[in-house]
Amino acid sequence: MKAIINFFCERDSWFHEFFSFRSPLTIPFAVKPLAHHLLDFCSNLQIEEVLLLDYRFDDSLAEELNTSYQWYPKLKYMGAKTIQNVRKLLPFHRSFCGDDDILILNGFFFIGGAPNQTEEDWKKNVVNIKNSLEPCAPQPTGSGIYYSHNNELFIVRIPQIRQIHSIQDYFNLNLSIIDSDQQCSLPGYDSHDGIIFGSNPVIMSGCSFNEDDNQSSSKHTILIGDNVRIEHDCALKGPAIIGNNVILDTGVHLERSIIFDNTYISNDLELIDKIVNLKTIINPFTNAIFVQDDDSLTGDTRTRIKQFFLGSVRSAFNYVMACILAIHLFICYVFFLCFFFAWTTRSKRWYFKFSLDKVPGVLMCLGRRKDLVGCMFPPDNSGNSAVFTYSEAIQSLPDPTQWHLDDQYFLAHDSIRFRFSIITTILITRIFQHDDHIRFNK
Repeated sequence: MKAIINFFCERDSWFHEFFSFRSPLTIPFAVKPLAHHLLDFCSNLQIEEVLLLDYRFDDSLAEELNTSYQWYPKLKYMGAKTIQNVRKLLPFHRSFCGDDDILILNGFFFIGGAPNQTEEDWKKNVVNIKNSLEPCAPQPTGSGIYYSHNNELFIVRIPQIRQIHSIQDYFNLNLSIIDSDQQCSLPGYDSHDGIIFGSNPVIMSGCSFNEDDNQSSSKHTILIGDNVRIEHDCALKGPAIIGNNVILDTGVHLERSIIFDNTYISNDLELIDKIVNLKTIINPFTNAIFVQDDDSLTGDTRTRIKQFFLGSVRSAFNYVMACILAIHLFICYVFFLCFFFAWTTRSKRWYFKFSLDKVPGVLMCLGRRKDLVGCMFPPDNSGNSAVFTYSEAIQSLPDPTQWHLDDQYFLAHDSIRFRFSIITTILITRIFQHDDHIRFNK
């Protein structure tokens, strides 16, 4: 048996209102993209070949599927125009269908266990999916699962299909998934006291999870994705979902909320019953959307004067530190020439350990053509990354998405002391780093 996944949303649907530039297959359900849940469903049915059709082809999803689902026998993901009518869809992909039975996942929905259904009953219903067939309408365009056998088309009626008609349905379904009334595979490498952790979590001191005076929230689950950093004094109460590559800054209060991947939450922010997608905060119960605009936070005249003053101080700090570093690196360079007369592997190693590769950047700082300490991707879109960055100081993975998150963290904590600590941290750690750990060679 083969399967065709043909997911789409109507132009006037809630999906296009809140996620207008995304593919439906990339929308996360309990951190995992919807495409992963659908492929898990097909795997449970022992389907040998799957065709994923996407009217908004996503390069990152294609790369992720090639990496995560290499074990799948035959999986093809391709861009295609939207064909809602299932009877018209099958002839359009006749070369894929051949003479096999075809399972068609059409529209937009989630597949998980029905509420309060046992895992044994769920697996039984999935395996016996052919026993849930009903005659199909002449022009089937609705959202659901269809089954084609000997040129006859049927609709599949199983309780695992969960239709999503609004952003509130999406929000409630996500929280019910992690609270275990849905039988589906959740990501995570470790679980402790109702908290599911992904890989590489960083949790600072003073953080609390599911703490309440009356212990009413202790039964709820908190799902934390991969590469999540939770700063000091954060309070998290379940049910809550935190995606991959997320930074929660100091003092964040999170309760009954969903944080999408690659999102930075600024310090002391309280989020209750919210969905956060990058810089967009959504209230699923009122359909209100708030887009964080950094410029809107500087509208007051006194704030602008303060920012102008701080900008002048930082500019002076950059110039003074560039002068000091130029002298320091000149001395290191002289020392380097005295001991190394040829460009060998050993000399290359000490060239980077002495940070002599920073010399051109420091000289550009003296000419005010580059920032000494700043972002990998400057806010002014100049294209010139700073000589010393927070990403390099914490040895982030060489991933542009992670660099953007680190830049947001740097801008939120920017100060003279923070800049000085970045410089000293990089200069010192480079001396003791192994060759493979020396990164950001500019």
